[in-house]
Amino acid sequence: MQRTRTLARFALPSLALAATPAFAGLTLTSPLELSGTGLGAVNTVLTIHANQNASFESGSVAVDPATNLKVLSGDALNGNSQTGLHTLGELGISSASDLRVVFNAVEPGNARDITLTDLVLTIYDTAGGVLFKSGSFTDTFLPNTLAGVGNSGYAFGLDAADVTAAASLFTGSFADYRVGLSAEVTGFSGGPETFFVGSAQVLTPVPEPGTTALLLAGLGVLGFVAKRRSRIE
Repeated sequence: MQRTRTLARFALPSLALAATPAFAGLTLTSPLELSGTGLGAVNTVLTIHANQNASFESGSVAVDPATNLKVLSGDALNGNSQTGLHTLGELGISSASDLRVVFNAVEPGNARDITLTDLVLTIYDTAGGVLFKSGSFTDTFLPNTLAGVGNSGYAFGLDAADVTAAASLFTGSFADYRVGLSAEVTGFSGGPETFFVGSAQVLTPVPEPGTTALLLAGLGVLGFVAKRRSRIE
């Protein structure tokens, strides 16, 4: 089971994110700490990995309109668990506003910052036709990526304009529509950098174990006080 929590160190203004216009395709919705999101544990849509010393990585997964099959470009890795054309049904997406793309940047040594310079999501029908493509992406500087494969730190969602544009797709047989993705990163791009797609409802932060313990203790105290009052009365 995935464990999620909001990190205080990700809070603004320390993020120093690039200015984002009101309508810019996929935009950062929340910094998160998610463990257990490695290959095979989640529906990874795209994994890119260039040479270890490279400072730039890019790649995409799409549908070839001629064959209706998966086609890769750039530094995209080809393993079934690394890059795949998943359907909206497999991803658990029920609406455009529910869709999230989660980025797991794997950086070498102590290099934890990276700039995501492109991130575009495409939705294809069952015949390979393009139904939707998210708008242009604004460079987003991520100064504090999480260490280790399977530890994801940033969730991106469609902006208001794209949510409106894609809303009409979520009717009929939309669960069979496939999702493609293209991405570019610059900086200390040691890789492999992975992207998976999931529901915003699943990615909602949950209380810390300590917070939960305090909550339970508080409820216990309230129960004791209520019981004592009933005896006195």
